[in-house]
Amino acid sequence: MNEATRVAYFAYGANVHPGWLRRRVPEAELHGAALLPGHRLVFRKRGRDGAARSDACPSTTPGDALPGALYWLPAGSLDRLGAAGAGYRCADVVVMTVAGEIRARTWMAEPAEQAEGLLPWDWYVELIRAGAELLELPAAHRRWLQDVPVARDPDRARAAAARRIIAGGSEVP
Repeated sequence: MNEATRVAYFAYGANVHPGWLRRRVPEAELHGAALLPGHRLVFRKRGRDGAARSDACPSTTPGDALPGALYWLPAGSLDRLGAAGAGYRCADVVVMTVAGEIRARTWMAEPAEQAEGLLPWDWYVELIRAGAELLELPAAHRRWLQDVPVARDPDRARAAAARRIIAGGSEVP
């Protein structure tokens, strides 16, 4: 992909795991780890199945930065991620990478879809943890993910599919 045919996408939820993202966008190219300054990860987006999903929440705490993954996607492929129409809005952000600042797109929860008190499914947080390990995201973030309260998904097939992706790992440049 060249500059004219690709878009930078910042992932901070399950799409941090390359295997999960590539289910919908197989041609996605992982650029590497990135940070979204002035944001933190919260699980407050109401999923269609009633469980919490991730959201990039603005933070006023000095030094807060949301760790995630930066991918190059084919132009026009963001909608294939399934977030459009599912309570997320596309946002333009500037993320920090080892190469410097990069303008990217990301998904943020619509205010009407935010709900406190929901728990994410166990497999969903496991995907984020596995992606964080693959990308060697900051240790403090990985430790925080270990303590996120989760709910057991009653849909065993959905949970098993996610765990197969985790078990398969993924290549990291």
